[in-house]
Amino acid sequence: MIFIIFASILMELEISNQHFLLLSQKAIFWQEKKALIISDLHLGKAGHFRKNGIAISQASALKDLEILNNLIVEYAPLSIIFLGDLFHSEYNKEWEDFIELRKFFYHISFILVKGNHDIIQSELFSKNHISLYDSLNVEGILFSHEKTENEKFVFQFYGHTHPGIKIKGYGKLSLKLPCFAQKENTLMLPAFGELTGLHIIHQKEYDKIYVVGNEKIYAV
Repeated sequence: MIFIIFASILMELEISNQHFLLLSQKAIFWQEKKALIISDLHLGKAGHFRKNGIAISQASALKDLEILNNLIVEYAPLSIIFLGDLFHSEYNKEWEDFIELRKFFYHISFILVKGNHDIIQSELFSKNHISLYDSLNVEGILFSHEKTENEKFVFQFYGHTHPGIKIKGYGKLSLKLPCFAQKENTLMLPAFGELTGLHIIHQKEYDKIYVVGNEKIYAV
């Protein structure tokens, strides 16, 4: 049974005198560096499904880009760090939509820590001024797509799993919601993209879980 004990629109974590806001849009804002941190956008997934005969509207991708656009306008970041799986598959129309957004925010650094789905040619990233890394360490804060064991860090942010939890209510009622999951000095981010699905995790395996729901963050 999951019990809700606290809710806020956003929640702040302090790590080595650095402050990170967990946002209800399934992203993080690093205040000192003015950096947005986003994982598993999976742009192009709708197009990939359509190519394989599954009728899915492109509206979900446009919604994801609209949310990203609104975050940029609200927080005015100097950089955006994507923790892998920015794009789901090979080049398609949704990539072009993303590049239009990237051109509009030309003054912001776009940084991609590559994930297993990031298979678009590296030249397309460099052409559009998107920096590529296998992992990124900024003053001991490590950013990676998957959790790693062989790198030294003070704290690690990663994605890949698309974490969510199942919240049980009265009777047989339940909800499945995305979440941030912290264990010791690591934090797993929820997937930013709408079409990503959820991998249900177990609360007892983590020190803290921050659930995203109703445009708020719930600590459980």
